Amino acid sequence: MVMNKKAFNVDVNLEVAEKFSGQVEDRGYTKYRAVEAALRAFIALPEEAQVKLMSNEMEPEIVLIDTFREKALEYDLSKLSPAQRVKVISLAKEAAKSVSRKK
Repeated sequence: MVMNKKAFNVDVNLEVAEKFSGQVEDRGYTKYRAVEAALRAFIALPEEAQVKLMSNEMEPEIVLIDTFREKALEYDLSKLSPAQRVKVISLAKEAAKSVSRKK
């Protein structure tokens, strides 16, 4: 299967670029795959969340957690298997721990 590709080159904030490069290197990811995954995640977000992320009015973690909470309210967890429910709840708790409580 031949996949169509398009070069994607942008300048980003130095601090963000260094954090990204550090995480990619530490975790053994390929940069282009990590960037593509981030783009796919952004595309999947509701427009309101995209606008908040681009405006820098809120920390990205807060925008994402708020978005996931809203979507979770819309989603019926009873449709998930017990293992899937445990995984979703575990991920939500882990995400909540990583958010700074400073205002």
